Amino acid sequence: IQNIVYLFLNIEKFKYIKNVTEKEGTMLLYSQIGDSIDENGNVVYGISGSSFANELQWLQTQCKSISVRINSVGGSVLDGYSVVSAILSCKVPCNTYIDGLAASIAGVIALAGKKCYMMDYGTLMLHNPSGGNDKAVAELVKQTLVTLISNRCSKTAEEISVMMDTETWLTSSEALNSGFVDEVISSGKKIRMKQDS
Repeated sequence: IQNIVYLFLNIEKFKYIKNVTEKEGTMLLYSQIGDSIDENGNVVYGISGSSFANELQWLQTQCKSISVRINSVGGSVLDGYSVVSAILSCKVPCNTYIDGLAASIAGVIALAGKKCYMMDYGTLMLHNPSGGNDKAVAELVKQTLVTLISNRCSKTAEEISVMMDTETWLTSSEALNSGFVDEVISSGKKIRMKQDS
């Protein structure tokens, strides 16, 4: 209880932990994964894999389950590896939620959850890694991603490789039917307005 009170009073000190109770903690990945440089040479700060991993490691000692909510264009595979590893090695159930877009390495992160949920308006995108000029290294990185993805769904490594080659975009129903996500969450019902009589 004392740790929960401490966290509640100091939650602004955490980058990714947004809510915590004894039952469940919530972390948000609502930005690019890792830092990048824009066209003007400025650093665009994104989600740090090591910071996320440290926060998740602490949070798992406070909660019975963790939800990681994702809306990200992807980014750095290196930072993504840290996030994936932290989720996979979490000592309490760590479920992922695709709240909008899970593209590139963010899509791989989404698949790391014990269960992966996706909003009915969500999108999942898989493609080949890019950056650098060494084709052998790029192929090695691709194979590590193929292994991660194929271990988490009903597709074979060969099928995943083809999907990545062609840059595949999936709706929530396509992701569910392909075994990438466990459940699609409805965004709700329309509310009928009362008519004045």
